[in-house]
Amino acid sequence: MRWLTLAAFLFSAVSGNAAPPLPCTSTAERLAIPIPAADSETGDDRFAEVYGAHEYRQDLPYGWQFALVGADAGWTLRVFDRPEPEGQIDLTAVTPPFMLPVNPRDLFGWHFRSDDNTRVNTGELNAPQQLRLFQFEPALTGTGGFRPPREALSSSATELPEAPGRGWLRILDMGLSDLARGEQARMTYLKFQACLTLPQPSIVDEQQWASALAASRSAIDAANPHYSDADREQLGACLRGMGDTELAARVLPRLLSLDIDGDNALDIVAQTREPATDDRGILLCRAGTWAHAVEDTADVDVQQIVRALEAWKVLPVDSGALGYVDEPAWPKTAGDVLLIERVEKGAAIVYWQDGSLRARSLFRMVEP
Repeated sequence: MRWLTLAAFLFSAVSGNAAPPLPCTSTAERLAIPIPAADSETGDDRFAEVYGAHEYRQDLPYGWQFALVGADAGWTLRVFDRPEPEGQIDLTAVTPPFMLPVNPRDLFGWHFRSDDNTRVNTGELNAPQQLRLFQFEPALTGTGGFRPPREALSSSATELPEAPGRGWLRILDMGLSDLARGEQARMTYLKFQACLTLPQPSIVDEQQWASALAASRSAIDAANPHYSDADREQLGACLRGMGDTELAARVLPRLLSLDIDGDNALDIVAQTREPATDDRGILLCRAGTWAHAVEDTADVDVQQIVRALEAWKVLPVDSGALGYVDEPAWPKTAGDVLLIERVEKGAAIVYWQDGSLRARSLFRMVEP
């Protein structure tokens, strides 16, 4: 299997010079929703990534969800009417063309290769390249159906938008595999920006709308895997002296707050990465001042879990045993407990006891 990273030079070969950043800024007429959520007004310096078997999802205002869903040759773009998988409706299903083999919502590796898969696609394959344009219909209720006027957003008096929306996704970088003649190229890595726009909603109560929008932004931020400047400032004292170590999240939320040592001061845990080796880690920042790396112990290989971390959460100090088969006795902890987990493969708890950070395995499946 051959693998290739296609960066800006590839796009220059396909379509001339690299395109300038596209704006994603709200106006008096249209509301703009950036993907990923941006700290700045334009979001030009922000990007999102997805790779391998992973999917990308970001919750949006109005209870919607933007998603890149895994497919055989890459990912498919979707805007769902709700974040829960059960009964989701794809609002972008109205995006043409409907019968041709290439839809702009499909981000497949073979779109960027020649018919025989021996070179870069220079136009012989009629497929959109780094810029993908799509539409979405808030009123869509299923295949060919439309629903009546929508329910209100949360408790505010602002209704869900009636008018259709439009959006774009711009590919910044990607990786392809299966590049031998006759094979179908797959996209295995994608770095991108995207934006949704729709007519500004009618605002009945500006105060209620501002409150609902703040809640939406908070939800969007929680679903964003990229650490912000505010995150780095919050962890500033703990990051000093850590060399090249950078903040890099594998799972959401990217930050967790807890009181691990029981001193009633806020402690924070973040996910880290060593750029030179791609080694992953967890940083505990106690009271915004004292930094601790979660280390292996005689009982648990913390790094084995962290390298392929799939879930983490905070458990209260009095949570007690979780009910795993042959789970060891629950330790007496000074404060809250951090649970780290590879789903159905291994889990461990990180806690504070007798003035130091400790870890204990809950279970570990022996992999073949």
